[in-house]
Amino acid sequence: MVESRCPFIHLFLGTSISLYGTLDKPSELGIPNAYFTLDDLPTETFNRTGNIIPDSYDIISSHMPFYQSPTLTPGPHTLTVTVAEPSKAGASFIVDFFTIGVGADVSTGNVIVDDSDPRVVYNGPWVTGGSTSEYLRTTHGSPSTGGGGASFSFYGRPLILRT
Repeated sequence: MVESRCPFIHLFLGTSISLYGTLDKPSELGIPNAYFTLDDLPTETFNRTGNIIPDSYDIISSHMPFYQSPTLTPGPHTLTVTVAEPSKAGASFIVDFFTIGVGADVSTGNVIVDDSDPRVVYNGPWVTGGSTSEYLRTTHGSPSTGGGGASFSFYGRPLILRT
């Protein structure tokens, strides 16, 4: 879960990126407000088109497509996600996982890194949790006071990161 006013930056090598997340009872808690900036492209507003439709507005819907980039030139890119004040106090921006498109470079295969992997380094007072609907049943939530950061250093080409 990413708290409001707590942007996060994801650096990747590839030709596209998608971000999937969870909507937690949007009829009761509301829809989160977020903005996506990819490289030098114009900033996009979360669900500006209304295309993100949960299975039900009364339950938790996981693995919803929150963001899909256009096709990019192969190479390094930066996705910045900024979470704004929610429309309702309970709306949370919950990241499930990213997928990275690698174009024609498929020789290296996929790497899956869960948020509980010891190679992920957390800064600040993160809160751990998890439920059966989450990947490997683990989560790390940044504190409501902000100031949480995380990093994962690797050498290679494509990756799939699940948080």
